[in-house]
Amino acid sequence: MRSRRHATCLAVLLTVVVAGSAACGDDGGSPTAPTAPVTPMQSDQEAARQSVDAWLSLLDAGDFSAAYDATGSHFRESVTAEEFRNSMEERLALLGALESRTLASTQRLTTVPDAPPGDYFVFEFDGVYELRPNARERVTAVSESDGWPVVGIYLIR
Repeated sequence: MRSRRHATCLAVLLTVVVAGSAACGDDGGSPTAPTAPVTPMQSDQEAARQSVDAWLSLLDAGDFSAAYDATGSHFRESVTAEEFRNSMEERLALLGALESRTLASTQRLTTVPDAPPGDYFVFEFDGVYELRPNARERVTAVSESDGWPVVGIYLIR
């Protein structure tokens, strides 16, 4: 049972790693910047995306220890730091270096496979990697009391 759950968690985690990309834009600090109302959905989505982007940056830099520490509590209960590091090293050997990553879709869900009910954002990214120029990755973040940590990454293609 643990090996199946472990494989599922790693698959979900692999999607998250490949899925993030840096967001850019006005930080709202300019006094002349227009101020638009932000709905809770937009605010949550932006927070989740920033968390995913930061997490993916750790993976892209090869800092697997910090990336593991930044995952959600459910993930860390299911996967050890060593299992995570080994999986990320295998991912790196399979994909090679990241060349670019573009957000393809975002979806908010209350349930995802093999995870407890919660408030999730699932981001899909198109990635260009050294060894796989047409990759698609799915990264999942969950709402926890301290933010939107990644709880899964999955390589779709």
